[in-house]
Amino acid sequence: MAAPTEVYTLRNGTRSPIGAVCLFRIPNSAAPSSASAPFPSTEFIATATFLTTTIHSLRTYRPVACLSAPVDPIDQLDGSSPSAKDKKVTAINVTFPLLHVQTNNYSIHIYNLIDILSSPSSPSSTSPNNHKHAPIYSIPINSLNFCKASFYIHSSNHDHNTTNPHTLLMGTVAISQDSDNIDILNISTREFVARNVSPASTRVSKRCDPVPAVPVKTGMVMCLRVFPESLVGDGDEIDSEREENRESGGGSTRVLVAVGYESGDVCLFRFNVDVDVDVGGDGRDKKKNNKSKSNGGGRVLWCEKLGDQPVICMDLYSTESSTSSWRRHIITGGAEESVTRFTLSSSSPYESPKRTQIQLPIGSKGVTTLQARADGKVIAVACWDSMIRLYSGKSLTLLGILGAEVHRHGITCLSFVDEVYWPSSSTENIADDKKDRKGGMVVGVGSGYGMRGAMDLLPKNMVAVGTEDGRIVLWRVY
Repeated sequence: MAAPTEVYTLRNGTRSPIGAVCLFRIPNSAAPSSASAPFPSTEFIATATFLTTTIHSLRTYRPVACLSAPVDPIDQLDGSSPSAKDKKVTAINVTFPLLHVQTNNYSIHIYNLIDILSSPSSPSSTSPNNHKHAPIYSIPINSLNFCKASFYIHSSNHDHNTTNPHTLLMGTVAISQDSDNIDILNISTREFVARNVSPASTRVSKRCDPVPAVPVKTGMVMCLRVFPESLVGDGDEIDSEREENRESGGGSTRVLVAVGYESGDVCLFRFNVDVDVDVGGDGRDKKKNNKSKSNGGGRVLWCEKLGDQPVICMDLYSTESSTSSWRRHIITGGAEESVTRFTLSSSSPYESPKRTQIQLPIGSKGVTTLQARADGKVIAVACWDSMIRLYSGKSLTLLGILGAEVHRHGITCLSFVDEVYWPSSSTENIADDKKDRKGGMVVGVGSGYGMRGAMDLLPKNMVAVGTEDGRIVLWRVY
């Protein structure tokens, strides 16, 4: 097994902290026939400094596009709003063909990645067209709790040349809108499935075994992840529950949302998501079934107490068991010298998970961020001592360390390669794809359940690390 090696280092001219980073690749076949120019590459890295997101080609390491997140004019008049220098991009996520850019300026901006890469603008240009790409639409969020949104895409429109960008995706986004509450938004209809959900305000599922002790006071939502229920539990049980839910008027698609809180609690929720929509002539999607309940049929499945310190970061991944089945894991890190993994039950999502803990070395102080590679074999944990520790996703043994001498000024973000997959038809449901070589569970870079594929031009063992001094270091690991 070769030791990790540093491949390349990108630097911004201002030495400003890197707010977010996202490694992704796309298939050549994704370029629309009407594109004004061919894609400059199929492998990219998107980085953010303040409110500017720059996309670099990984073939040339040169910038190919630059985006500036819109600023609300009211902010310039409101003395209580943060100054322009305090506003920044906090997360970048790709669910192809869309790019999601989350800011602490109370918005998630969604862009058409096809348009951006088909007609890139030079970031070095002084032309006003430099940042001409406008978002398709923006989602209002509460940015005061610093929690990154999480996306799960149910299906995607195969027609790149569609004149209606709102039909590109059908999916769900989980957002932290209040200090201790989360909202669930249907991307297709742009309507909320559930609002103001917290453990104390949500009923516990009758199927829970054992019945969880739900915390009354959790503090702020610190991190969350959304993924399809079909990845966990017995298929017959899930199908039976879906049929019961249809008869009661609820949505036919279910998602699970794992949430980490300031109190040190981790809770798993289940929601019904109605994705049966009809696209109107005005470009907005209209619901066919509007019977879903105000809380999306939300239920608490389990709650686990990790400690007294906040749960700062979270990711999802899969590993293959000895019986050739797949085990699903939620891994968390926070303001303690430990990382905790929850292994979900293979028979039912309602059962309490198995907990395994990694004790970090004394002096690591805590975890800034962590991410599992798409194949689930490696977990990268960025600690407060400026070191990245690499662990085996299956055994949780330490594989290696990316030294602090390279990112000695502190780590702000990291990203493995986003496995991009283009469905063979517009109706293909990613959650039901049984042919996925990774077991059907790949987490989109940044904060989403991503699309996946088998392109090998950009090695899957590449990881990008953003630092406080404005550098993006590319590593090749195991």
